[in-house]
Amino acid sequence: MTHLPWWKTEACNELKGTDGSIFTPFIKKDTVLYAYNPEVCRPLFIVFDKEVEYKGVPLYRFGAHEKIFQGIDTNPENECYCTEGVDPELCKRNGLMMMSGCAMGAPITLSQPHFFDADPRIRAEIDGLNPSEENHKTYLDIEPV
Repeated sequence: MTHLPWWKTEACNELKGTDGSIFTPFIKKDTVLYAYNPEVCRPLFIVFDKEVEYKGVPLYRFGAHEKIFQGIDTNPENECYCTEGVDPELCKRNGLMMMSGCAMGAPITLSQPHFFDADPRIRAEIDGLNPSEENHKTYLDIEPV
């Protein structure tokens, strides 16, 4: 396919990025990396967060861009993912990624673990969630060269 068929706009149906297992060499801190993820039926983008080290190897930690999980009141660009049958009020809440459009209408949403960075009303509805950046933020460590 040259474009995805599920979402409401051409921009949201655009295919871009790698499969996420490899990126171009010589990555800079200001590089925005795109990876198409078939499980969520859309490209995701990650941005530099901080420098880290693993077993003596210097790495760049890239994290999921906050726009990915923002509700449509915060990020109107995500309106294209709020497809028919999805509760429009749910589309307004931060911390959820709408997926129903590519799941044959099934009411599916995705969040970071423990609803990290999500609307506090979501966490209030579920007992036992204590999200923390250290344990629940989505990130990818990349050797930049």
